[in-house]
Amino acid sequence: MFQVIMNSYNSCSKSITMKKNDQPAKTIRWSARITGTAFVVLTLVFGIGNLIEGINKKDSNTSFDTNLLFTFFIWGIGLVGLVWALWDEKKGGILSFVSFIIFNILAAIRAENNSATGVLVIFLIPPILYLTYWLMTRDDERNIPKS
Repeated sequence: MFQVIMNSYNSCSKSITMKKNDQPAKTIRWSARITGTAFVVLTLVFGIGNLIEGINKKDSNTSFDTNLLFTFFIWGIGLVGLVWALWDEKKGGILSFVSFIIFNILAAIRAENNSATGVLVIFLIPPILYLTYWLMTRDDERNIPKS
């Protein structure tokens, strides 16, 4: 009888400890979700606004070369990675991290002398947070028996 009580006490204390240790991981996960979603929404708002403005102006001075289109294609893949990371932190985080690194390299190559391409590094924050969360919780995934 005493052994049963001690076992139930130990399992309760372990679950309480796990919840306390899990709090930083949850904070990192929600920070990544909030910043990633904000980046995706703001990009869509500005992109759609710019598209509507361009249609209303009917300005033909804007030129799109292949390099610029490829750069923004990579940017779109990074945004898709941020959305995917809402469900799968590892795969979405890796996809968006690699895409935004490539995008930053391509933007730096295209940049003019006084351009502020260093600001674009801020878009690496959500993928880094997603990958940090995944690294913190991957040991938990290994210990769960699959049935």
